[in-house]
Amino acid sequence: DSSGGVVAWSPDGNWLLVGGTEIYFVDAATLKQVRSIKSYAGDNGLAISPDGKTLAIYRTGVKLYDAVSGGELRTLFEQNSVSSATCGAPLAFSPDSAMLAVQVGDTVKLYDVASGEEIETIVAKGANSVAFAADGQSLYVGSWQGGVRLDITTGQPLSSFGDRSGDATCLALSADGTLLATS
Repeated sequence: DSSGGVVAWSPDGNWLLVGGTEIYFVDAATLKQVRSIKSYAGDNGLAISPDGKTLAIYRTGVKLYDAVSGGELRTLFEQNSVSSATCGAPLAFSPDSAMLAVQVGDTVKLYDVASGEEIETIVAKGANSVAFAADGQSLYVGSWQGGVRLDITTGQPLSSFGDRSGDATCLALSADGTLLATS
C-alpha cells in the first residue's frame, strides 16, 4: 500500500519509486518492496536525479533527500498552499544532476542541487509539467496552452510543440533524450 499517486523509475531501471506517506523502493524484477524513506505525506511530485543520488519531493514545497540513506538533505522552499500537480511531473533534474527545475504557479524555478540556492526564475504561464532537454541548457514546459522549449539562461522560447489550443500538461522525456511524450 503506497498511499500515494506519484511514481518514478531509478535511472538504471532497477527500482520503481512510489510516493505517498513514504517513498517506497520496489525492486523492478521481483516487484517486492525493498525499503522506504519518510517524506511529505501525500506527495504531488517525485523525481530522482540521473546519477541516482538525490530524490526531490514536491508537496507544499520541495525537499531533497539522499536516495541511498534516505536522509533529508535540504528544503528548497516551503509554501502554505498545497501544490496540485496534474500529472506528477512538476519537477525535473538536469542531465548532469546539478540543477532541479520546479514548476511553481506560472513560473519554473531553477535550483542548484548542491547548495539549494535558487539560480533563476523563468515565467511560464500555465505551466504544469517540466522536463530538461538532453542538452541541459533548455527545458520543456507543458501547459494548458501547449508546450514550449525554453532556454534556461534567458527564458526565451526556442520552439513550441503540441496544439496551442489544447493541453500538453504532462510531459515525459525518454531516457536517451530523443523522444518527448505529451498528453
